[in-house]
Amino acid sequence: MKDTIMGKVGKHFALNWKEYASAAAVIVIIVLAQICGFDLWGRDLTYPLRYDGMDDISVLVDAKTLQQNAWVLSTDRLGVPYGTSFTDFSANMLNNVGAVVLKIFVMITQNVGLAANLTFLSAFVFAGLVSYFVMRELKVANWIAVLASAVFGTLPYLAFRSLSHIVLVECYFIPLSVLLCIWIYERDDVLCFNRKFFKNPRNYLAILFTLLIANNGIAYYPFFTCYLLVVTAFSKVVKTKKLRYAAKSVVLIACICFFLVMSLLPGMIYTWQHGSNDSAVVRGGFPETEVYGLKIIQMFIPIGGHGIDLIQRAINAYNGYTYFLNENIMSYLGIMAIVGFIMLMAILFMRQNNTFMQRLGLLAEMDLMLVLLGTTG
Repeated sequence: MKDTIMGKVGKHFALNWKEYASAAAVIVIIVLAQICGFDLWGRDLTYPLRYDGMDDISVLVDAKTLQQNAWVLSTDRLGVPYGTSFTDFSANMLNNVGAVVLKIFVMITQNVGLAANLTFLSAFVFAGLVSYFVMRELKVANWIAVLASAVFGTLPYLAFRSLSHIVLVECYFIPLSVLLCIWIYERDDVLCFNRKFFKNPRNYLAILFTLLIANNGIAYYPFFTCYLLVVTAFSKVVKTKKLRYAAKSVVLIACICFFLVMSLLPGMIYTWQHGSNDSAVVRGGFPETEVYGLKIIQMFIPIGGHGIDLIQRAINAYNGYTYFLNENIMSYLGIMAIVGFIMLMAILFMRQNNTFMQRLGLLAEMDLMLVLLGTTG
């Protein structure tokens, strides 16, 4: 029996060694980039990588809460003598995947600072690995998938957000959102509601992906996913005149919304029992979309000039005269992503007369619609 199992495992690795080697290469590239970029060599990681008394403190609070309690929704170590409940704060219920990762690192290390740092650093690696999985599912060549995934796992955005906005750094399921859209756009066998529905493994994966997406990014990434699903459905229905593609998107959006509601259920029950707390989290309303919204030029302007005086002067010239300069400076894409963005915009003006160009066309349409959604005005 043991020999049979070992034989199957050996055969599996013999057939798939390239995949494991490629995934390992993605991890190595990202970790080396982190060591250099964050100056990790010889650094004491038991101290938080960022400690400025702002949102980064909430990560340490969550880590300490998870060390002393089963979950992050309540603790008796804050708000003495009454204790603290976070059931009025939806963010603590909408990033369950990140909380699970933090819980695992807390259990392993028994050190709050180290667990927070490892959770932050691991997000880069997870982003690269999920990206690699998606690219291989789309039949992208190994070496291209490795390099592209390493780029995604080292985006400037991830470093800029840092520990303060770790819930946004944990964007590792974005490739799954794109994969769902491509499945709807290209595959008639996925989410085809017939007798063979439960015989297709991708249908189970699609539902699993919606569960993961819904529990990641405190509703930001789930919302953007639903938006992309609408864009995909509209594009496909317009081109084919077949409403079944819209039905597929509706099903996935319904799954995401269902899992979001399930995540918020503890807070809903708490509110039903104790009444609403309207002052728990107060936002500024729609004017904040202008204050914090995307400015397209900021996708192309780095935060610093990298020691090049001409670039630094150009950055200073723009930043010195523009309005609403805040965390939106983190919109910078990085050189490789800028090249990809420009190429996708060019695709919109080209003929899409084969499967490859049609896929790029869908990506270009999603890219454009996301820019229109995010930009100010």
